[in-house]
Amino acid sequence: MKRFALYAAGTACLSLAMAGCGRDQPAATSGSTPASAVTAPATGTTSLQADSSHPALTRADQDFVAKATGDNGFQIAMARLALQKSQTSAVRELAQRITTDHTRMNNELARIATRHSTTHESTPVPVKRSEQLQNDLGRLDGDAFDRAFAGAMVNDHHDAIELFSKEADQGENDDLRAFARKELPALQTHLAMAQALNKQPLPDAGKQDKNR
Repeated sequence: MKRFALYAAGTACLSLAMAGCGRDQPAATSGSTPASAVTAPATGTTSLQADSSHPALTRADQDFVAKATGDNGFQIAMARLALQKSQTSAVRELAQRITTDHTRMNNELARIATRHSTTHESTPVPVKRSEQLQNDLGRLDGDAFDRAFAGAMVNDHHDAIELFSKEADQGENDDLRAFARKELPALQTHLAMAQALNKQPLPDAGKQDKNR
């Protein structure tokens, strides 16, 4: 995976996803949080009791959860930046779909991890690369921003589709295999929309969206 180092922007979204799924649990259920992790419970180590009907995830499946969660969070952060900066309706439509779909994915991943794992940990996140990309895009405006955002989403969704396809075919957990298969069409739709933005003129770029 060539771009899954770009997880840093997503860790805040992971925290929200896990908090949403576990809001009925007291904070005291969270265990110790590694120095490289973000605030528990989302990205720390949470002790959970697995049973025979919901066996603990294998290391390979845990790796999928960590990578997918981090990448979802990165894409959500990038999409929110696009909603703040872009005035192009097609870009804003893609950004809104990414926000909605990847938030749903992270919520479901949190539920699956809670159901099956004795622990749930985030992948240690290198911060600099994703911050650099967001800073670079943050300095752009208009068509230049739109093109850069679309290009980043094309690259990242190629990797996300590869990750989810592998889990759908080779994952060892039934829930995760079903999840990956269910969400692949959404990822493919995002990729197609981003590719279209790269290939076609953006006639309304720079025009104020009255619905903002």
